[in-house]
Amino acid sequence: MAETASTVARGEVTIRDATLDDVDFVAWVMQTAARSHLEHSIWEYMNRQTEGEVIAYMAKLAVTETVHLFHHSLFLVAEVGGRPAAGLCGYDPETEGFGAYMTAAGPVAQERGIAWDDEFAQRAAAIMGGFAETPAEHPWVVENVAKRPEFRRRGLIDALLVAVLERGRSKGFHTAQIGVLIGNEAARRAYLKAGFSVVAEKRDALFEAAMGCPGSELLLRDL
Repeated sequence: MAETASTVARGEVTIRDATLDDVDFVAWVMQTAARSHLEHSIWEYMNRQTEGEVIAYMAKLAVTETVHLFHHSLFLVAEVGGRPAAGLCGYDPETEGFGAYMTAAGPVAQERGIAWDDEFAQRAAAIMGGFAETPAEHPWVVENVAKRPEFRRRGLIDALLVAVLERGRSKGFHTAQIGVLIGNEAARRAYLKAGFSVVAEKRDALFEAAMGCPGSELLLRDL
């Protein structure tokens, strides 16, 4: 799959790279993925924001100069009849992971009125406690997976996973990683179908108190 402006037609579905015109949709994808099957998203909890405020925050993050896992340029979009319907991203955690995010996010957080104070640090720690560390040395990470509810049962996530795994393979990665919150059975089934296997589970009382979910599973597959 070409790195820019690429399309793969699958019937009425087109898989393509996200563009600046997709920023609002990509921001919605990130908020929706972070909510998963729960009543509120990880971002709503950490930032103490409403859903709309989180989407506005993510839209700003998606266009920073620094490229990181929440940047629009790392996303693929599944388009149905010319309308963005689902999306996800794939990234190199060493160059585009949370280190790059922290470099870009400070000014955005300040602009959006998010205080990175001790209370924020406590909330962030509660969230991070629900995620297992990867046993893979340098995986291609798939993240921020979501689709609009009216486009269910179209195979959109399946098609996006095929495309993003091919992208990781073309970049020389040998292992792909994805995570799922415990209880999100639809996502878990899609990832198992795509060839992932559960390799770790992390449960944490603080995470459960924050999110109403006991924790997460980590899945890997060969590329």
